[in-house]
Amino acid sequence: MGDEVDTPKLYIHGLFSQGKGHKARCMLEYFFRTNDGERVSSKVWSTRWDVSRTTAWTWCKEFETAYEINYNFFNGGTGAV
Repeated sequence: MGDEVDTPKLYIHGLFSQGKGHKARCMLEYFFRTNDGERVSSKVWSTRWDVSRTTAWTWCKEFETAYEINYNFFNGGTGAV
């Protein structure tokens, strides 16, 4: 499968089950766009997601942590991707 990485499904499912569907959809967009190499500022994310810049920045940090945990779990690594 090359450089493909599985989505952090448990994290996303957890968001949906907590009634945080909007945040879960934002995570999916973040995951697919960053996995394709796109890097944008929290200002751009906040506009796309219709949230404050602070919220966008916080979510990006949370999403990156979930991504790293998922990557490390499935690839046996311990460091950041």
